[in-house]
This record gives sequence, C-alpha cells and structure tokens, in this order.
Amino acid sequence: MDLLVGVAAGGAYRHHALWYFDADLSKGKTMNKYLGLIARLLLAQVYLIVGLYAHVYQSMTNPVFYNGFQQYLGSVGLPGVFAPLMILIEVVGAVLLLVGFKTRFAAFLLAGYSVFIALVFHNDLGNPQELLACLQYLAVAGGMLAIAHAPVTACSLDNLGRK
Repeated sequence: MDLLVGVAAGGAYRHHALWYFDADLSKGKTMNKYLGLIARLLLAQVYLIVGLYAHVYQSMTNPVFYNGFQQYLGSVGLPGVFAPLMILIEVVGAVLLLVGFKTRFAAFLLAGYSVFIALVFHNDLGNPQELLACLQYLAVAGGMLAIAHAPVTACSLDNLGRK
C-alpha cells in the first residue's frame, strides 16, 4: 500500500516503509543552499588539520618527527620523497576545498588521496582498528566524490561571478 506523507517542503514521501526525498535542491530553501558549504568545510578540515598540525607543525618543531614519517613511509614500501608530496596534497587540497576554489579538482584529488591512504596504510583488514580506519578513509572519499558531483556551493570562490 502506498502512503503519501506530506511535509512542509513537499519533498518527502513514504513508499512501502522506505523514505524517498525530492533531490531538487534548487528550490531556494535556505538550508539546502548551505548544505554543500557545510559538507565542504567539514571535509576540508580533516586534511587541513592533519596536514598543518600533524605534518607541518610537528616537522618544524621536531625534525625527528619528519624523519620518522619518512621511515614509516619506507616501512610500507614508499620512498621518502612521498612525504613532502603527501603534505602538499593534504594542505593545498584542503585549502582549495575550504575556500571553494577549483573545488571539483580538489575534491577529486582528495578522494583519490583518501583511497590511496586507505589501501596503502590501512590494509590489514583482519585488525578491527585498521578495518575501521580503512572504512573511514573510504567514507571521506565518498564525501569528496559527492562534493565533486556538485562543486559550486555557497560562499565559494568558484561561485563568484555567478548569478
């Protein structure tokens, strides 16, 4: 039995105990306008904090940390040259995403990077903690792909000049 449930926005209905939502976000609703911005900011902070604090700040205040990071990369079969490359991807990608400049590129870059991190560093799926970390990075990749699908959001540099 089909049951139509009306809501204030008129965008949701129930069909056989499942909820379906109208995907048309162009109706000018205030919350819908800022959902992309909120998603962009939440995803950007993941790599901005990791890149700036865990890698840049720690490496500047404690050079042994950077050497340890390079050794850790070596333990998983990556050359030490990956260390500055990874830091660059994290910081630049996160800043681009944060300000909404070249958002689609930044989202694809960080999605690929997230999958890389999941598969290279968290591949011991027999260990529950590693499995969880792998799934978390894959979830971040999914969020990045959602941003890449709809890259122009409120309060973004990509949105300047658009009506």
